[in-house]
Amino acid sequence: DKHKPIINVLGSDHLTIEATHDENYVDAGATCSDHVDGVISQSVEVSGDVVNLVQPRTYTITYTCQDAAGHKADPMIRRVTVVDTTCPTCKVTGKKTIMREASFTYSDAGAVCTDSLNGPQRTVVRGKVNTESTGTYKITYSATDKAGNTNTGGKRCNKGQLEQVRTVIVKDTLKPVIALHF
Repeated sequence: DKHKPIINVLGSDHLTIEATHDENYVDAGATCSDHVDGVISQSVEVSGDVVNLVQPRTYTITYTCQDAAGHKADPMIRRVTVVDTTCPTCKVTGKKTIMREASFTYSDAGAVCTDSLNGPQRTVVRGKVNTESTGTYKITYSATDKAGNTNTGGKRCNKGQLEQVRTVIVKDTLKPVIALHF
């Protein structure tokens, strides 16, 4: 036996996987075959990184194998890149459309923004309501996670992950009061 065994990585040797708390990485493994010994996949040894789907980065998994004659196969490598491309989501607190009487104070209830990987996020609020001027005002709520994903309508955001909007309609519905002084 003068030939070294050959390792075959099952599946892709470079994977890109979305980061998540909901799943664990299960490696497809590798097979090993030898000219004399035949299929010796039970001899495949796996070393390298443990893929953590909560921690975005590139992980390296190495496969080695040796036949009965002591010949070592050329090591094969799988790279697993864990990425966070999921945008945060925001949920408006209270009603999305509010009517407010002119000249009465308005205090916004805000929104809560969370990220599936990083949890609660700082909510960015844009827009103001001027109750001294009638009209329709828009207040938007958005957030950016640690990976830089922002729910402001970028390519990677799903429909439910877009920034949220509250509409405040300021109307003057009160009749004027005339006071007479004698």
